[in-house]
Amino acid sequence: ANQGWGLLFSPPSMVRRYEELLTEEAFDRHVFTGEPFIVNIPPSATHGEMRFLSLDEWTNFFQGKWKYPNDIRPRYDRLPIHQLPFCYFWTQFFERVTFENINDMARRWPKLYISIVANEGDTQELLNNVFTAPYFLPRHRMTSVRWMYGGRKGTGVREHVDHLACSCTWSYMLFGEKKWWFGTPEGFPEDEAYNDLEVVQIPGDFLFWCEGYRHGTFIETPESLDVHGYINFMDERVDSYYERLLAARAAASSVVLTPEEYEKFRETCDSERFLDD
Repeated sequence: ANQGWGLLFSPPSMVRRYEELLTEEAFDRHVFTGEPFIVNIPPSATHGEMRFLSLDEWTNFFQGKWKYPNDIRPRYDRLPIHQLPFCYFWTQFFERVTFENINDMARRWPKLYISIVANEGDTQELLNNVFTAPYFLPRHRMTSVRWMYGGRKGTGVREHVDHLACSCTWSYMLFGEKKWWFGTPEGFPEDEAYNDLEVVQIPGDFLFWCEGYRHGTFIETPESLDVHGYINFMDERVDSYYERLLAARAAASSVVLTPEEYEKFRETCDSERFLDD
C-alpha cells in the first residue's frame, strides 16, 4: 500500500484553522508539516460565477448541462442497512441517478449521497465556474479533475483512505455544514498514538489534507454542497522536497524522514500512477 505522507511526519493533534487567507509562501510552508488545515474564503474571493443556496438550485441549473450519466456516482455509506440492497440495485441497474431525478431519489432514500466527477473539458469548465481554486495553490500541480458532493442531513462517507499516490486533496464548502474526522496517516510506527482529528466545515471553508489520512464525513445541516480537487506532488519536485525536509529536521522535531525513508518515499512516488478517483 502507498504510505504517502505518513512516512514523513508525526501525527498532528488538530486540524489547524487559519484566521487569514494564506499566501503562496505560507501554503508552501504548511504543506511540509503534513497536517490538514482549514481557512475560510468568502465567495467574493473565489471568482466563481455561480452561487447555489440549495440542492434544488444546484440540480435545476445542472439539468441539461451534464451530459455524462456515468459521472454521477451515488454513495451508499449512510443508508440504513435494510435499504442498501434495493437502493443499490435500483440505481445501478434499473434507473441511474440523473440531475432530472435526483430529487425523486432523495425523497425515496434521504441518506443517499450524490457525487459527480468532472472528467471532461466541458464539465470541468462548469465546475470551475462554481469555484475557482484559490491563488495560493500551485497551479502547475493542480489536476483538471473536479468533484462535487451533495446530500442531506445524515449523509456522508464512512472512514476510508484516498490512495492518490503522492498527492493532496481540497474541499470548498458552498453551503451547509459537514463534520469531518481525520485519523493518523498510514505508515506511522505501530507505537505512535492514534490521533482522531475532528473539524466542522462551514460555508466558505477551504479544507486541505494529504494522501494517507483516514477520514469520514457527516452532514449536520438540512443540506450541503461542496467542491473537491487535487494537487499532484508526484514528480521531480520530490527531490527539492527532500532537500527542504532535511533542512527542516533541525528546526522541527516532527519531521522523521531519514535518507533511507526518503528513497522508499521516492520509489513510491515514481512507481504509482496518479489516480483521479
